[in-house]
Amino acid sequence: MPADAAVEKALEGAERAVLAAVRQGDYEAAAKLLMATMREAFSLTLRGLGELREVVSEQGKQIGQLADGLEALREQVSELAAGLDGLRAEVSELTRDVARLVRVAMKHEGDIGRLEGIMTELRTRPFLRDWFERRAPEYDVVFWDGMGADVVIEGRGVLAAVDVVVKPKPGDVDQFKKGMGAIKTRWGRKPDLLVIYSQLGVVPENVARYAAERGVRIVRGPRELRELLDRLAEEREGRAGRASEG
Repeated sequence: MPADAAVEKALEGAERAVLAAVRQGDYEAAAKLLMATMREAFSLTLRGLGELREVVSEQGKQIGQLADGLEALREQVSELAAGLDGLRAEVSELTRDVARLVRVAMKHEGDIGRLEGIMTELRTRPFLRDWFERRAPEYDVVFWDGMGADVVIEGRGVLAAVDVVVKPKPGDVDQFKKGMGAIKTRWGRKPDLLVIYSQLGVVPENVARYAAERGVRIVRGPRELRELLDRLAEEREGRAGRASEG
């Protein structure tokens, strides 16, 4: 029972007992009852105060723990804020680095394109030679080290100049055509077939039309290149056969 309820109950009982003693004229008993009741009520009150003190103390401890937790949380938030500031600074620095690299790449875009073209040529030339050695040994693939082509293919009476590019552009067609004189001078004859080899296998329509107008064929792989060579060789062999019959 709570202390205040116990005190109230004790006072009610004492009140009835004191009134009964007074009615009987026993004032001494009434006084003793009153003193005993006061002592009991005071004792109950002290006990209630002790319990209240314990509750307050426990709540004080909990409040202290909450305060400690709040302080720790405040420290964590502060650390996170500091870390976020550091991360923001790193992102800002990275953004500047990327922008600087983009500017450098744009400045040297032409050099990068030329380097890519050279690497494509160096990879594709041995590939074509190996492919023709295995699949079409009647054709010889020669690495060309001069102007006008990357490889020269000869066989079955046909001579083809082949220029290897990553993705053909109209400028590739013009440059290729300009080099035919050098091939004629060094090889001793003009190429019968002018071919641009698209290493990516991509041929824009406008480039294909422009190349056809300039007498240049564009292929996407070695099989298509061999088909061009075979078709031209068969046409020449057919004309030669008809001429001999006539």
